[in-house]
Amino acid sequence: MQLSAADAAKFWPIYTEYEAELAKLNDLRMANIQEYARTYDQMTDEKADELIRKALAYRKQRPELLTKYYGRFKQALGATTAARFFQVEDQLLSIIDLQIDSSLPLAGKNL
Repeated sequence: MQLSAADAAKFWPIYTEYEAELAKLNDLRMANIQEYARTYDQMTDEKADELIRKALAYRKQRPELLTKYYGRFKQALGATTAARFFQVEDQLLSIIDLQIDSSLPLAGKNL
C-alpha cells in the first residue's frame, strides 16, 4: 500500500478489524467446502441446493464487507487510499477465488 507512517497508523488498525471479519466469512466458506467434499459422492438435489445457497450468501456478504471497509478507509485516509485498498484487496480475493474454485470438482460425476 506504500503508506506514510501517519497513514499506516490509521490504516492498519482498520485493516486488522477488516481481516477479522473476513476471516469469519472465510470460515463459513471453508465449512461449506468441507461439507461439499464430505457429501460429494452422495450429492442430492437438496444438498446441492443447500450448498449453493450458502455459497451465494457468502458471495453476497463479502462485497458488503468490502463496501463497509471502503467507507471506513475513505473516512480515515481519503478516497484515493481507500480506492487503492479496494482495488488491491479485490484483486487478491479474485485470485484466491479462482484458485479455490478451479480446484473443486463440478457437482455431478457424469458431466
